[in-house]
Amino acid sequence: MGKSVGEEVIGATINQEGLLKFRATKVGKDTLLYQIINMVEEAQASRAPIQNLVDKISEYFVPAVIVLSVLVFAGWYFWAALPFRAGLIRMIAVLVISCPCAMGLATPTALIVGIGRAAKFGIILKGGEALEKAYKVQVIAFDKTGTLTVGKPVVTDLVSAGDMKEDEALKLAASLETGSEHPLARAVIQKGIEKFGTLPDVKDFESKPGMGVYGKVDGHEVAIGNALYMESLGIKIEESQKSLVEKLQNEAKTVVYQTVDKKLVAVIAMADTLKPFAKEAIEELKRMGKEIVMITGDNPQTAQAIANQVGIDRVLAQVLPRDKANVIKKLQEGGRTVAMAGDGINDSPALAQADIGIAVGSGTDVAIETGEIILVKDDLRDVVTAIQLSGKTIKKVWENLFWAFIYNVLAIPVAGGMHFLVTQSSFGVPAQWTVYIAQSYGQIGQIFFSFSQATLRPEIAGFAMAFSSVSVVLNSLALSRYVPPIEKRIARALASAR
Repeated sequence: MGKSVGEEVIGATINQEGLLKFRATKVGKDTLLYQIINMVEEAQASRAPIQNLVDKISEYFVPAVIVLSVLVFAGWYFWAALPFRAGLIRMIAVLVISCPCAMGLATPTALIVGIGRAAKFGIILKGGEALEKAYKVQVIAFDKTGTLTVGKPVVTDLVSAGDMKEDEALKLAASLETGSEHPLARAVIQKGIEKFGTLPDVKDFESKPGMGVYGKVDGHEVAIGNALYMESLGIKIEESQKSLVEKLQNEAKTVVYQTVDKKLVAVIAMADTLKPFAKEAIEELKRMGKEIVMITGDNPQTAQAIANQVGIDRVLAQVLPRDKANVIKKLQEGGRTVAMAGDGINDSPALAQADIGIAVGSGTDVAIETGEIILVKDDLRDVVTAIQLSGKTIKKVWENLFWAFIYNVLAIPVAGGMHFLVTQSSFGVPAQWTVYIAQSYGQIGQIFFSFSQATLRPEIAGFAMAFSSVSVVLNSLALSRYVPPIEKRIARALASAR
């Protein structure tokens, strides 16, 4: 990935071509690499909700096995009148072979491998719960600026709406925006610096989140904001100006109004570009049956134009930052599982409200701290990867649990000698049947005959128990070779590009 002057590079990045000069702004525990390692370690040590189910089963399973082993001993010693040693051997075999080690390993081993595998794809999962819930997501809400778009808009149009010259209006606008950290503000500031070099200071700066900004520059009262903000200031917008704004908005441009001394002087339009592969990610999510929603504070026309480009059908526009969490609550109505992807400080309440918060790696520290899934590569296709990997990991967990349970269902009766009930005449089944099978079915019959006469000794039961645990671990480790379908397509695309 190419980098230009002023952009950040992550520690441990390998420079394969050219000369790279950089300044270390974060060292030690402040570096992103350290934070990633720390988050992965914490995630691998965390518990997933599915583990609680396993613990609950084990809570009843262990006492049940102890009671069963006592019954096995009593049955063979008192009812079948076998020697004390024979009954004791079978009781111990039941206790040994039914050790719930495999059940205990089923969930954590799969989660550890799954979380580690996600890290290899540039996805940081903050816990097993995030990994377990990701594949259940039904609705995914995306913030627009900085998430679906690059977040570095540029000023494309500045149209005078009064007597003030465009250059003078730009100078006042750029000066006012120096008090704001919004991406749109930075676009105006950049345009002003390119034109004038230095800008006057702003005084009495005020910000109205989701609406606009106000301040004093060179003795003038300057305000910049959307139509709602202009309405709150009592500014009248002419029909010709509304038509111009609508035309610009239909071109996927964000438009704001500028007033000086309570008079409308200019209309400023800015455009942002879609992130690479954003459309591909949305298309893949829709193929997976996910409902996609775009949430933005922008006006409906601009928001819809961006949504049309990326393929999103549902758009919630003019949503104030403080209302984003309420929007997520409404999406969650009916018990639907909702994920929110965002990058800014104003996205944090929504990320916290969502069932799964997905923070873009290039976003603010607050968003990254709030999100449960972090996309280090800033590639929206990783949302697809996270969901596919989550589904595969949980499938592995259920496979592990199935084999652990089926093992106990089959092994405990054998350890308790229940097969004798079928093959021994002392329990009412003619012993000659066993002999007949052995004589009539050759080697298979001999194996059956040997099995019918065998007693599972405790040491053999211990080996079988250990083998079940090993099989669960090996099944989990197979996940380390799993490549999600979206990642396979990415790899093929890169190979063909070369």
